[in-house]
Amino acid sequence: MINMKNMKSIKQTEIDQGIIGITTVGERGQIVIPKNIRDQLKIKKGYQFMTILHSDGLLLVNPSAVKKLSERLLDEVNKVNKNLKK
Repeated sequence: MINMKNMKSIKQTEIDQGIIGITTVGERGQIVIPKNIRDQLKIKKGYQFMTILHSDGLLLVNPSAVKKLSERLLDEVNKVNKNLKK
């Protein structure tokens, strides 16, 4: 599982982490993100998430955060590969 706290682009002071509230799944499978979270993350109508199924539940992630993490991981893999070739 990706530990989002370690990403440099997300600062603890910007987003209070932890249990913020409880939401209920509606008749059509929709969930409501609490307003205080929408405000903190600047989530507006049309905002898209990647949905990732995990054994413990469902994870909603901003696709650009996944892209940034992927780029950082690729950079680290390239560094390791470069050192292994020496």
